[in-house]
Amino acid sequence: MKKLCCLLLALSTVFAITACAPKEDVTPQLPEDEVTQTKPEPVPVPEKEPAEAVHPRVSISFSTEDSSFVGQGDGSDFYSALTSASVSIPTYADAENAINQFLQKEIEDITKQAQDMHKTATAQWDEADEEEKAILVPQGLYRTMDVKRLDQYILSLRVDDSVNTGGAHPNNTVSGWNFDVMTGEIIELSQICDDPQVLEDFMQDYLAKNMITTESEDTSEEALETELKTPLKTEPEAELEPLLTEDNWYFSQDEFVVVMGDRHATGIVEMGVPYEQLDSILYTHYMQAESVPATEESGLMVGYSSDTTQEAEDYVAIDIEGVEVQLTPNGTLRDIRIYEVLNGTTEYSKIHYATNYLEQGEGVALLVMLPDGMPKTMVTWLDENNTTQQRFLTDSGKDGSVLLTEGGSIACYAP
Repeated sequence: MKKLCCLLLALSTVFAITACAPKEDVTPQLPEDEVTQTKPEPVPVPEKEPAEAVHPRVSISFSTEDSSFVGQGDGSDFYSALTSASVSIPTYADAENAINQFLQKEIEDITKQAQDMHKTATAQWDEADEEEKAILVPQGLYRTMDVKRLDQYILSLRVDDSVNTGGAHPNNTVSGWNFDVMTGEIIELSQICDDPQVLEDFMQDYLAKNMITTESEDTSEEALETELKTPLKTEPEAELEPLLTEDNWYFSQDEFVVVMGDRHATGIVEMGVPYEQLDSILYTHYMQAESVPATEESGLMVGYSSDTTQEAEDYVAIDIEGVEVQLTPNGTLRDIRIYEVLNGTTEYSKIHYATNYLEQGEGVALLVMLPDGMPKTMVTWLDENNTTQQRFLTDSGKDGSVLLTEGGSIACYAP
């Protein structure tokens, strides 16, 4: 019995020692080079250039709605002429929708503003006595738009608003609407360069060195600051008002342009900086983008739409009624634009349509009046030498055929 107890005691001691012994680490050990490979990959830095380098065809059409409220031809009248726009980007449908939604909201907002102004002007007239009515003048709200740049990356619009509330001069403001063609988003300053402050400093320096003219004979620093409504950067420690905001700049074909305000004597003050002077600041594709090359010795052909079986890519109604003609390139043309000529000079022309390029076999249909006298429709494009070509749409005056002429009695002005 004693032997049995001793045996049991010995066995329990062995089990206790085994249970208390430290456990062996059975986790597999990886070689050092394999451990290094399991570290998370760094987050890639976004590319400054767009991922795609395609050449989508982008077109934009404009229309102007006259919503005048004319009463007795006196100070109770109100006038408005508001330009709206719509784009077509078949390659990027989401971008097309985003831009058109933005443009639609803008025209709705300014139309509401015109309606509110009309109500205010009417109430002001009704409350005025005869002496006050004698000095009241019609009020108005106007918006015009123009395409400053159009390529596979950027659609840049210059928007000019003019508000007349009865004063000696209307209040004019110019905005830049810069759209990313691939996404439809508004392009912000932070997207076009590494550091917007570097761009701001450069523009301030450029202003101080180049904007030294004024309608006044007084070209002192104080006079220039008064006219330009901004201090000149002549002292390193000077506190300067920012030149650049999110909507006071735009891209043109050859320059980065900043709008600095309205001087009643000379109008809107704008400063353009050639892209080559910004090559170390702006990202490359925000300067001059590589365009679809124009075909040598190419041009536009015109004829009545009823005489062709070719379907037009776009349709532009310049007039409410008239004849329908079709413009067709005999090669590849870049930066095609269609204007309505006003007052007999192209300097006062109103844009109706623009597209970044058309290829042979594509066309644009126009509904337009063909007057007997001076032409009222102008077409421009860039040739293979990057030179603007101008032609005017007119009736031949003989057999009823339609022609594109180089000007005749029109006072030409390169837009």
